[in-house]
Amino acid sequence: PPTPPTCDNWNRLNFFESASAELVQQCLQAGASAHDPAQQMPAIFRAAASATDPRVIHLLVDAGADLRATLGYGRRGSGYRQGYTPLHTAAALNPSPGVIDALVEAGADLDARDREGATPLHTAWTNPNPAVARALLRSGADPLARNESGLAADPTSCINWTTAAFARLALPDDFRRCLAGGEDVQAYDGDGDTPLHLAVEVENAAAVRLLLDAGANLTTGNNTGATPLHVATTHDGTEILSLLLKADADIHAGEGGLGTPLLYAIVNRGFRRTPISEPVVNALLDAGADINAADSAGNTPLLASMDPERREGSLTDLPLRLLALGANPNLRNNQGRTPLYVAAAAEEPEVIHALLEAGANPRVLTEDGSSPLHAAAESGSPEVITLLAGIGVDPDGRNADSHAPLHLAVERNNTNWFYAARADADGTQPPSVLRALALLQAGADPNARTAEDDTPLHLSAWYPDSTLVFALVEAGANVHARNAKGETPLHRARAWDSRPAMRALLDLGADPDARDNAGLAADPVCWAAGPVYPWGFLAKSPVESVRGCLETGIPVDARDEEGATFLARLVSATDCCTDFENVLAAFLEAGADVSARDNAGRTPLHRVITSRGDRSARASVMSALLEAGADPNARDSQGATPLHILAAEWWSSSALVPLLAEDGADLNSRNNGGETPLHIALRRIAAFVDDAALVRTLVQLGADPAARDTAGNTADPVSCERWGTRSFFALADADIVAGCIAGGADVQVGVDRFPFGLPPLHAAAATRDPAVISVLLEAGADVHARDDFYSYTPLHPAAESGTAAVVRALLDAGADPDAWATGFATDWGWAWTPLHLAARSNPDPEVARALLEAGADLEAPAGESDRRGNTPLHYAGENPNPAVAAVLLDAGADVNALAAGGRTPLHEAASGASNPAVIELLVAAGADVNAHARNGYTPLHSAARYNHRPEIATALIAAGANVNARDPDGYVPSGRSANDRTPLFMAVNRGDAFFSFQRPPTRHSVTVAEVLVRAGADLEEPDGNGRTPLHAAAQSNPAIFPLLLRLGADPNALDADGKTPMDYALENRSLEGLPEVLRMLEAMRRR
Repeated sequence: PPTPPTCDNWNRLNFFESASAELVQQCLQAGASAHDPAQQMPAIFRAAASATDPRVIHLLVDAGADLRATLGYGRRGSGYRQGYTPLHTAAALNPSPGVIDALVEAGADLDARDREGATPLHTAWTNPNPAVARALLRSGADPLARNESGLAADPTSCINWTTAAFARLALPDDFRRCLAGGEDVQAYDGDGDTPLHLAVEVENAAAVRLLLDAGANLTTGNNTGATPLHVATTHDGTEILSLLLKADADIHAGEGGLGTPLLYAIVNRGFRRTPISEPVVNALLDAGADINAADSAGNTPLLASMDPERREGSLTDLPLRLLALGANPNLRNNQGRTPLYVAAAAEEPEVIHALLEAGANPRVLTEDGSSPLHAAAESGSPEVITLLAGIGVDPDGRNADSHAPLHLAVERNNTNWFYAARADADGTQPPSVLRALALLQAGADPNARTAEDDTPLHLSAWYPDSTLVFALVEAGANVHARNAKGETPLHRARAWDSRPAMRALLDLGADPDARDNAGLAADPVCWAAGPVYPWGFLAKSPVESVRGCLETGIPVDARDEEGATFLARLVSATDCCTDFENVLAAFLEAGADVSARDNAGRTPLHRVITSRGDRSARASVMSALLEAGADPNARDSQGATPLHILAAEWWSSSALVPLLAEDGADLNSRNNGGETPLHIALRRIAAFVDDAALVRTLVQLGADPAARDTAGNTADPVSCERWGTRSFFALADADIVAGCIAGGADVQVGVDRFPFGLPPLHAAAATRDPAVISVLLEAGADVHARDDFYSYTPLHPAAESGTAAVVRALLDAGADPDAWATGFATDWGWAWTPLHLAARSNPDPEVARALLEAGADLEAPAGESDRRGNTPLHYAGENPNPAVAAVLLDAGADVNALAAGGRTPLHEAASGASNPAVIELLVAAGADVNAHARNGYTPLHSAARYNHRPEIATALIAAGANVNARDPDGYVPSGRSANDRTPLFMAVNRGDAFFSFQRPPTRHSVTVAEVLVRAGADLEEPDGNGRTPLHAAAQSNPAIFPLLLRLGADPNALDADGKTPMDYALENRSLEGLPEVLRMLEAMRRR
């Protein structure tokens, strides 16, 4: 039996499924809050969805749960929709009518509307218990309320005659009533489904009988051609199938088109990867279904049955049964595939033997010239390969793509890659290798060429181990073979960065200096190039490695297929950029052109703006490029300058505008369409993201709102045409706003665009003029309105980025200082109050003070997962102004408050602070500098992993943080996980996965690591796998590797796998230019 829940499970997904009313009351009395988040939504929603005891609802409401709360745009799983109230949720998901009654008794709005205009009665259509809809109707829900699709709420209304809800929920008397009232038994919905189709679909046998008696047509097909009998085959049961067959439904319907019901029963369920229904297939076969009838694609039941994973029970041998009943094994579908071809890809030898004994021709080719051996080579078993080759199928036969079976067995595709990666992890041989070995054993030519002159050795070079290389060469493969591009297999292994294959080929005599048609060496000491060559390695390379590679004679301005130089690709990489100023200097010393253009006319300065790298590093990269002489007014092939590109970006980019402007960027330059950057910014706003700060910055720095593009459009952000956007309100004064209202602007309706509609009062939070708020309120704007995304009130965005005067204006109008957002998704503002937002983002301490004076809850919990329960002080550490945290502390905030993951405000500040003064402030207020979160991390661990600013780590160390904090091996702490990693290891290690609700680890931790080591961090302290920080650096953070070597880390330490840091360094392309690595690589090449 499942373990009974406890109050510790209050925030868990399934707590309310089995929690009794007594337990809920106990939890509330012990301090649980009815407002606490439970898996990305208020607890009342989870209770509404799954509680079995109606008393639970009353307890939560009595404790303050809000029955008017609505869900914002979120990812909460099936059944939860935008705009749902708790009653919508219960109506959709909870089969208990008693919970519906409890919500209604507690005051829930029976006719509340969700985002699509649906009432709770509409959402009850999907509830598994028809009694829920009846409970809503009995309580007074409006049966005639219509949603945006025009459907009446009462599922049994004759208006809904052709809906699945009517077919499932209507009683026989409802069917009779609608038929008597004139509803057409042959009516159909938008999918062409008649009431009979729908009744069959929902398995309402009583309705099926009634409709058959009323004359429903058994032969009518829906829009896909499916008759009711086809629909019946998609279920496991046969009651309705038998009803239809007894009523003379056509068992051959669909032949030559959709397929017969038998074929449909086998194929259609395959789309869902569910087992073929044994009772349905047996019933159809017993009824005389034609086993050779094909659909419009030529597929027969025998061919479709070649899917062993979906055959269960008596259907395990379905292909053999069909053959025994006379199925033709040589019928080909429209692609020329026979049952034998399909079986070769999926079945074991038993089925192959049965097909051959029934007369299947193994030499029949498909329309693209593939034999069954090609199919077996792609996804079959080695035994089937041996069987087919043994009966004479040519192991070197070519298909229309000039591929022999061996080529297919070894080339990189999604299936081969997946199984190779999984096999590499568990130490087994992937199926593709076993297939290749079977083909070689059967005599396949290891030097067979494709149309591009690739041999199997070329195509196998991507494999993560050397097994195939050795097997192919042992069978006679030529390690010096050239393809049409002049590449040898070593070129390809290098392009895929398969170090095991490279080493094997070198050991087998491959020439590292062989040049392809483009003049590229097969194994250059540094930096290969080519269309598939990964470039992220360069962004992670320390300057010592970059300089070492450049000194080997690398052509510094070599171009890739996009015409981009090394420098251009470097700044475009997601991991850009480690120690960029020094790396750039090394490139410039080697003669790199800082303004080199790619094929689209973009310079590195253009490209860094569009990169998806770390935003915190982007400003420093742009500054370094500008300092080196990059032209801020360079135009690409579309006439766009870097400022045009910046204005088009989806991320908030206002902080980078002054950087370009100060270096001489023309704020009114025109692209080929005559647009200025301000035009671009406003066009982006109209389509997607409203960056008010960007528009305000452009205008303040001199962008001309009156400038017209080629089409004559101005870029005036305060035109009434821009009504409802943040940009409009960021610059419009009260007179402009009043004028737009007088001209017909609606204060209730904002701009509806992806990802959400924003009411005007929310957008007006960007204003610097509180009179604008007054104008909107006087015109009827709702101070309590919620947006559709975060479920924010206007006070939320005002607290986040507005002025204290605007915040006070909203509070004076009655705004709730503790309004609780039901939000977008995990920790993206979800469950935040305005004070959380002010604490995190607004540098004006007067905003936080105004909220506190209005009664805002200082300890309100927010967040999700490990951040669940974060108080405003947890977020204040991210605020650039420590005075905000000071306001919270002065008001009595708990400096050691624990979130769900055991993280204190100091943990969060260590992770995200930009100002060390906030660390000093929290420590002075009593924060425990060595507090352990539940994962065992101290604040210094958090700073080392997430914060690239060395001054934060320095402040923690100065306050007494233990630089070698780590649990002893074998130690099992109480109440938390053991932690086997020191802060230095966290600064170095970047290999761990992280989830969307967590911060990503910083990409720029070199200076942080140096601070830790110079403060006494142990360079040789291993983790639980015996890896030292130097091992971890060689594997996942190469930028730190030279630093640790210089500081004395042991390059010969062995981890649990017996490997040294230098072994890992040899496998890391970002380190190949280090002198120590270069010497080892040269030795390997000579060997």
